Amino acid sequence: MKKIIYGLLITCMLTTCKKPPNPTKPQAIRNENTQMASVYHCPMNCEKAKTYDKPGICPVCKMDLEKSEVKK
Repeated sequence: MKKIIYGLLITCMLTTCKKPPNPTKPQAIRNENTQMASVYHCPMNCEKAKTYDKPGICPVCKMDLEKSEVKK
C-alpha cells in the first residue's frame, strides 16, 4: 500500500512541476507573435467601425484619420 501512495505522490510531483522561464532569452524573441498593426479610423466615427490601412482624410466629414494600434 505504501508503494502505491509513494508512486502516486511522485507522479503528482513530476506532473505539476513547471520549468522556470529562460532568463537568457531576449524579450523580442519571446513576444514575436504579438506584433502590432497600424490602422486608421475617423475620430468622429461617422462611418461606424470602418478602418483604413493608410493615413488620410475621412471621405464623409473631411477630418484627418487617427492612428490606432491593433494586435495582429
